Amino acid sequence: MNTKEISNCLNTELEILNKLKSSAMEKQKALICSDSGGIDLFTHQEEALLAELRKVEADRLKLLNNVKDEFQLMEINNQQFKLSNILAGKIVKEDLDTITLQEFHLRNIIIQLKEINQQNQLLVQNSLEFINETMLTLLGTRKHSLVDRRI
Repeated sequence: MNTKEISNCLNTELEILNKLKSSAMEKQKALICSDSGGIDLFTHQEEALLAELRKVEADRLKLLNNVKDEFQLMEINNQQFKLSNILAGKIVKEDLDTITLQEFHLRNIIIQLKEINQQNQLLVQNSLEFINETMLTLLGTRKHSLVDRRI
């Protein structure tokens, strides 16, 4: 088994996720400042990074299948197990420690990225509500006005 290949794949995922996190944070700043150009720029940047991440994830899944075949494991749920748990006792301790640390960092950055995306979603939702309320106020509503026109 080539643990260096697994480690390189995990490192590549970490790099892409770090770039994705930075882009999401910059998009958040653009959302707060109502910078539509920045929002577009960072959205396109995120899309490119996600396409890159899909390719790396496909490579990771191939590596997982190789691990499964090499150790003659039953079906593995590719998203719900820790590779380090499966490789424990089967590879050199230093390599196992590296993979375990990479998994830890991956998990943490994914959690952070999820929180940033939830915040960005809330910012977008609040902006849309503000725009809708402003339009209703400017264009009028079907409800009665607060000011009586007879006055």
